[in-house]
Amino acid sequence: MCCFPAPPWLTCWHFFAVKPHVSAYKKSEHGNEKDTGVLVCKSTSYPPVTQWMWFKMIDDGPQLIINGSEDRFFIKSEANKTELRILNLDTQKDPGEYSCNATNELGEGSALVGLRVRSRLAALWPFLGIVAEVLVLVTIIFIYEKRRKPDEVLDALQFVPSSVADFCLMDCYTELVEDSSPLLTECLHVFRVDMPDTQIARMSLLSSCAVAPRIY
Repeated sequence: MCCFPAPPWLTCWHFFAVKPHVSAYKKSEHGNEKDTGVLVCKSTSYPPVTQWMWFKMIDDGPQLIINGSEDRFFIKSEANKTELRILNLDTQKDPGEYSCNATNELGEGSALVGLRVRSRLAALWPFLGIVAEVLVLVTIIFIYEKRRKPDEVLDALQFVPSSVADFCLMDCYTELVEDSSPLLTECLHVFRVDMPDTQIARMSLLSSCAVAPRIY
C-alpha cells in the first residue's frame, strides 16, 4: 500500500502475484468412529486459487479423492478455502495424512492435515479399568476371608456377649455328643474345670468347636 500525504489524498494498493500459499486450519484433526470428520485448508495469496484438490497420502503415493466418492467423501471449495468432509469415519481406513493442493495461474501450493479416528469404546476404557480393579480387590478379600486362621476367628468371638457364647458352647457340645466327635473328651474336660462359667472355660471350648466341622 502507498499513500500520498499532499492533497488530493490518494491511497493505492499493490498486489504481488504469487503462487498459492496454502495452510491447514488445523494441522491435526480428531474424530470419533462413525462420526463425520472435517478437514479445512485456506489460501490468502493473489491471484485467487482456481482449483482445489485433496489427496490421501498412502505408501504408494498421493491418492486423489474425488468429490462424492464412496458416498463418504465430499469437497466444498471457494476461492480462498476448501473443506473435505468424510462421513462415517472408519478406524482402519481413514486415519492418516491428507494433502490439500491449490492451483492458480502462477503455480501450485499444498499443505498436510493429519486425521486421527478414535474408537467409540475409547471412552469406556477408564470405566472398565475401575471395574477390573474393584473385581480384583473383592477377589483378594474373598480369598483372605476363606483362608483366615482359626485364631483370627477366635479373636472375633471374644467380642460375643456371654449369653450368646454360652448358647453356642452348649449347641456345640450337643453336636459333638451326637456325632461322637474325637473332640468330645476335650470339651468334657473343659466343663469339669472348677469355674466352668469363666471366660477361660468358654474360650477353651470355643477353641475346640472352632475347628469342628461346624464353625461358629
